[in-house]
Amino acid sequence: MIHQRDRVLMACLRREMNILLLNLNSGTATLSTLTDGTKQMSDVWIGPRILDAVNGNTSLRNKIANNYRRLLAEIAPDGTIIYKELDANASVIGVFKP
Repeated sequence: MIHQRDRVLMACLRREMNILLLNLNSGTATLSTLTDGTKQMSDVWIGPRILDAVNGNTSLRNKIANNYRRLLAEIAPDGTIIYKELDANASVIGVFKP
């Protein structure tokens, strides 16, 4: 399922019962912070977007909300992609190797 909202491409990819929420950034782009202090890709930011992506299906949203990992894909000018795993507050906790 691919869902675009707030000019951010979020992809829910199902692979071996894992759901990966992916935010794609190129160059020096960073995650944004809303005016209310909510950081993009944090649990607070992701929750409503999951519900919107599944057309309000709360049962499906709950299944996804209990089984996903947050990834930030940084795309270098040469096309190299580095995947970084994020915690509930959207802070980088490590590199993810697909």
